Amino acid sequence: MPLTAKVWLTCAFAFSATGIAEAVEVIDIASASGLTFSREAITGYFAVRDSDGPLAIDVDTRTNFYPQGAFEFQGTAYLLVYNTAENVPSGRRLSRGAEGNDLYAVKVLDGAISFEKVASLPVGIDIRLETSMVGEKLLACATTACLKLEKDWLGDIRFEPYSVPPGHELVEMAGEFQLIQKVYNDQFDEMPEPEDAIFSVCKAERAIEECSLVPADQIPYDLNDDGSYSVASDFEELLRYDYDRLGIANFGQSNLEARIAWSSVYYLAGMAALHRMSISDDFKSEVKNRLTREIQALAELAATAYPGIASRRYSLDREPITFLLHVARTVKALEAARDVVGDELVDRAIVPLLAELRAPSTTVEMVAASPRAELQYRRYMPFWADGSNVPWNYQNGWIEAVALTGTPRALRQPIQQMLTTFINEERLYSRPDKWSYAGGTFNTGWTDDVSSNTPSYDGQAALNIMAHISYRSMDALAVLAAEKNGIETMPQFQDYAANLVSRGLLYPFVNEQITPPAPIPLHVARHYARSWLPWQFQNQVWAFDAMAGGAARAVSE
Repeated sequence: MPLTAKVWLTCAFAFSATGIAEAVEVIDIASASGLTFSREAITGYFAVRDSDGPLAIDVDTRTNFYPQGAFEFQGTAYLLVYNTAENVPSGRRLSRGAEGNDLYAVKVLDGAISFEKVASLPVGIDIRLETSMVGEKLLACATTACLKLEKDWLGDIRFEPYSVPPGHELVEMAGEFQLIQKVYNDQFDEMPEPEDAIFSVCKAERAIEECSLVPADQIPYDLNDDGSYSVASDFEELLRYDYDRLGIANFGQSNLEARIAWSSVYYLAGMAALHRMSISDDFKSEVKNRLTREIQALAELAATAYPGIASRRYSLDREPITFLLHVARTVKALEAARDVVGDELVDRAIVPLLAELRAPSTTVEMVAASPRAELQYRRYMPFWADGSNVPWNYQNGWIEAVALTGTPRALRQPIQQMLTTFINEERLYSRPDKWSYAGGTFNTGWTDDVSSNTPSYDGQAALNIMAHISYRSMDALAVLAAEKNGIETMPQFQDYAANLVSRGLLYPFVNEQITPPAPIPLHVARHYARSWLPWQFQNQVWAFDAMAGGAARAVSE
């Protein structure tokens, strides 16, 4: 079942590490078979309660279970979990060969809870669980991978996996029908032609050739169990529909799995941008109230000694470490919300972060002057690339946040040098459509005396691929923000960035730093017109601005 935006903090009891039930604030994720699955605010610890109160859970489960959603089938509760201890991004020390989510049958007997793993889905942490009943069968899908649950002739539950058609992701599901969207990665693929459909309606387990194409100029939503759907004409209605479906999104999450840096920031910046757009008073009020609560939760987290903005996701053995980029990303989201929620709340949240942002002393990254002005990973940090310089987006994400908060005099020269290096090495004066992920040692590789954790690395250049559009968009925002902060970059960079946005070579949200916003034609905007994951919301907001008659109105298709 979809989450609802009305689910917020609940005062409940949960068992501490000592086994004592303590009053804590929990965020309810899902309910099934009389059980409510939650995560604690601040710590993110997994919690479960029934009608009698909290259930005791062992410390490893509390710490490592990241609940994705739950459902009931044949009287049993099933919980989909991303196990944070077993799933570690590539390049780190792995305990499983590839990322996956595990489905558990959850039962309570005499007050004791048990979790039995019954199936797995080959998907990562950024997913949305959708379920629907088709006769006596239940379909459970997580963005690209699905399970069919049904009883066999002996009465046992069978779990049969199937996939969403390759190259597509699930947007909605109703009955046996699935609304899917074609996705592409411009590191390897070209954007579909304007006349090519990107949305389809399929029956479960069918190949893409058996699906019904949605006309290329239509944005479908609100799928029905007969396969029919609505076509967006009121784009605020469409945006509100997806906003409601996103529910609690990442509300109150810690950054231990980098959810603030790589999900919440997009969602919060999207809401802040939406509040400045022409929307109904009712929706504007809802956005302001929601954003205020989000920033309040972020302020409470930032004020803690642990976890603060620390992450365990990228450290070698899941030690909590704090990345300067993650501090910067958090500051970016806070600054985006300033004119919506007010200076007092934003300043309360930023104060614990600002000193480290401007003069990093405890983060994984440091500001280095040799062999050139750049950010580097401190050597001997528990990170795979310790000792190397950082990729462009790590450096530029920091530059953007520093610029948004007013670049201190001591940082103006090194930041200008960093941007000059980036612009020159990537030959941006020639206005390429795309550029590389990194420069320096990270790009060329190393064999000795650089990294204590990775003595030898072939370098990013060996992969011979361009940076992902998300990273290129971070790079562009840094140059634009620095320009607005009085730092010289390159002539007419805004025009260059606007051209890339209009052609779909930078994300729509780069328009937040372009005045006036770049026009985005429908055949580009449609790729971002739906959001089923929180990180997609910021792009959807700027696609909405274009489709609702903003910048895109003057663009001929």
